Amino acid sequence: MSYSFRLYESIREVPLEDWDLLRRHRPDVFMDPRFVAAVERSMSDAARFWCLLVHDAARRPVASACLSLFQLDLALLGQPTLRRIADWARRVFPGFLKLPVLFCGLPVSAGQSHLCLAPQSDWRQSLATIDEALCRLARRHRAVLVVFKEFSEEDRDPLDHLLSLGYVRGESLPMNHFAPQVGSFEEFCASLRSHYRYKIRRSRRKFEQAGYRVEHWSARDALDHYSDEVHELYRSVVDRAEVKLEYLPRAFFEELARQFPDEIRFTAVRKEGRIVGFAWGLSASMRHQNLFIGLDYRLNAEADLYFNLMAEDLACAIGEGARDVQVGQTADVFKSRMACYPRPRYVYVRGTGAIVGWLVRGAAGWCFPPPAPPPRRDLFRVPSPGKRISRGTGPRLSAAYRRTAWPH
Repeated sequence: MSYSFRLYESIREVPLEDWDLLRRHRPDVFMDPRFVAAVERSMSDAARFWCLLVHDAARRPVASACLSLFQLDLALLGQPTLRRIADWARRVFPGFLKLPVLFCGLPVSAGQSHLCLAPQSDWRQSLATIDEALCRLARRHRAVLVVFKEFSEEDRDPLDHLLSLGYVRGESLPMNHFAPQVGSFEEFCASLRSHYRYKIRRSRRKFEQAGYRVEHWSARDALDHYSDEVHELYRSVVDRAEVKLEYLPRAFFEELARQFPDEIRFTAVRKEGRIVGFAWGLSASMRHQNLFIGLDYRLNAEADLYFNLMAEDLACAIGEGARDVQVGQTADVFKSRMACYPRPRYVYVRGTGAIVGWLVRGAAGWCFPPPAPPPRRDLFRVPSPGKRISRGTGPRLSAAYRRTAWPH
């Protein structure tokens, strides 16, 4: 069966009946036309975007994808040794390892992919057709690399076909998840062993005694308060990040709030009237995604600001009935103390020419080392067989949850 593709310059040009038909097989917000529109409208000066549809011979849609082209600093994705080499080389060659890269995905690092494959289709042919479209664009725009990002363990079965097309697979940063089986953050804390429960209560008390106040806002309220000064808190987090794929402008967050007026959750921390920390969250289909945070690190030690910000965002998600909470791809050790567990993410990379392709294949193990797993923690109280936990001491979490909450 012959497959064909068509490229669109914007999500506005895409036949949405075909796009939405494919989205039913991957019901997350990142392929929602509103999310794609928010990226296009706010980042057009930093990247080029396309939307792609693949059809079979009967003109039925079998795959969709978002594509983007922007300059990437490859040194930021590698090991510290590579960054030191790049810093030295850029004294002579300022553009060393800063290369145009074509992505199957959008330049928003939230651990998400932007690819839908219809389950009844020939996914091998779908991927070969998408690869053909990417290679044509890469040659036209002189992109050095083509990258599919970022895919879960469940996606590996179909996506590993890319290996036969010349791609190499590498591990990205894992996504940290929290699976609530309680009705409130207080119930979750009560289910923990006394050592961890004590630390949480100490941090919360420290936070309150220092005079910090938490507010949860809708998208409309977030737009009213999200100033340049507040956005600088996000920049401070990006500047401290070990891996910096992109910097999102203030316009992206504002456009996201406009596109998702009912799904945005904005958690703000105030001190003496000033916003000193915030978290952008997106809730849909029983899933809460902690997208991005901002923080005044000068105040972090004073009141465990980072911990309390994450705890408040988590409490909001639990209170709204989320069944899966995704809390980001960094700070794995810290998040493991909150019963978060990592799930791997993968990228697929190929060079656009014979020499670059050979270099990518040879350096894959060095450029994409497996992330170190966070320590395993025994967080939850487990009563003796037949012993009942007294009322007020918290729920007994099932063995199945304990395995889910820490699968290693």
